Amino acid sequence: MKQFFSAVLLSVALATTAQASDIPENPAEIEQELRTLQERLSAAREQAMTANPKLQKRQEALQDEVMSRMRDEGVFPRRQIREIQDMASELSGGELAEEEREVLLAEYQVARDELLAARRTALEDERIIASQRAFSDELMNAMLAVDPQADEMAERFEVLREALSALRAQ
Repeated sequence: MKQFFSAVLLSVALATTAQASDIPENPAEIEQELRTLQERLSAAREQAMTANPKLQKRQEALQDEVMSRMRDEGVFPRRQIREIQDMASELSGGELAEEEREVLLAEYQVARDELLAARRTALEDERIIASQRAFSDELMNAMLAVDPQADEMAERFEVLREALSALRAQ
């Protein structure tokens, strides 16, 4: 049994090393590969969603669940998003006096922060996390039916995204 676990750990280590060793050193090359992967994954996702109306309904139900949880936090997301968009338009219009602009900017930041805090709380809810995982699993299965490499592409995308982030942090 101990040998089995050692073999599994060795294979995981080798796979991780292999993935890490084939990461381009040039950030522009990483960004290009990320764009290509994102396009392919988006196409597979779109085809999977189109072919599976049940998935579309599950996604809508998940969004409704998040919105409901945000309302539990005292935020009315749809209304607040419209208000934030209106404030952003007014701020970018350039027609406000400096004092009015500062007041509106402060209101905008408060509204945005409340919305983001409620969203963060909703996304940390165990019930929503479980729903997201279930939806993600169903979606990936549907994407695999469209493109058998979808899971490999998603893993590669994450490895490259982390590598690019690490390069930028240096």
